Amino acid sequence: MAIFKRASDELIKLFMSIRSKSNIPLRATFEIVCNCEQKSICKIIKLNDSDKTLIDEIDFVVVFNEKGVLQLPEMLQALVIEDCLNSVVVSQSDMISLVNPNFDAYTKLVNQYSLNLIYQLHGQYWI
Repeated sequence: MAIFKRASDELIKLFMSIRSKSNIPLRATFEIVCNCEQKSICKIIKLNDSDKTLIDEIDFVVVFNEKGVLQLPEMLQALVIEDCLNSVVVSQSDMISLVNPNFDAYTKLVNQYSLNLIYQLHGQYWI
């Protein structure tokens, strides 16, 4: 069984600074936790309505392999978080949901970072 713990203040601060620059509405709430046993470096989970009522109206739980993230260079840490946030979308009807990122999301990341950095991240780590 997975063991989750609260993420470090350093990781939470980094996540929140990148999230604040995104186009995700402020009403979308995130809980940042760690599971150093998970193989992927980052995973995002959308809670259903019944779970939200039990967990302080949190919309998304972001689970990091904190050891993996914090050993990366700063640029790759930011890329991991942005890659994760790319799966949170707002529909025309103003619903917030979780989807698989599309080509446009990766094009934005390539333009912001570089194809080499993305390849390095996806080649070495499971996102």
